[in-house]
Amino acid sequence: SLGVVALAAVVLAAVTLEEALPTIVARASAFQHRRWLQLLACALSTVAMVMVVLVLIPLGLGTLLLRFLQPLKAHSVFQEPIVLLFTDCWSLGFLLTKVICCMVQTDMVLHGLHLEFSAVSAEVQGSFTNLFFDLRAHIRIWRKLMWP
Repeated sequence: SLGVVALAAVVLAAVTLEEALPTIVARASAFQHRRWLQLLACALSTVAMVMVVLVLIPLGLGTLLLRFLQPLKAHSVFQEPIVLLFTDCWSLGFLLTKVICCMVQTDMVLHGLHLEFSAVSAEVQGSFTNLFFDLRAHIRIWRKLMWP
């Protein structure tokens, strides 16, 4: 099932990139001075955000939750060994991240985070391409991700 999820994520990323590539190329060619420096900063920040949201946060939450849920010294015939701790922690954390994300979107928890992300979304007009090129929006997102 992990392979199916990975394949679906790769297909979604490829289709999204294919749709956004002409707009990204047009916006990148419109930069005047130090365009490669700004483009590199935008790309690095975007890749770092994606890695934090899709890997680090779920892995950290999953590891924390697994430590709370897994009995430390309880042995049983029904207990199965964990084959790949990394994938188990990541998938458990990804599920918990999804639940937290839904709660933030419905404004049940972290009201300030929801307001900030809504403001950033309105600032970039709901476009991921505009978000990619807006370094001020990147700074606002990083600030809220690090200190919610």
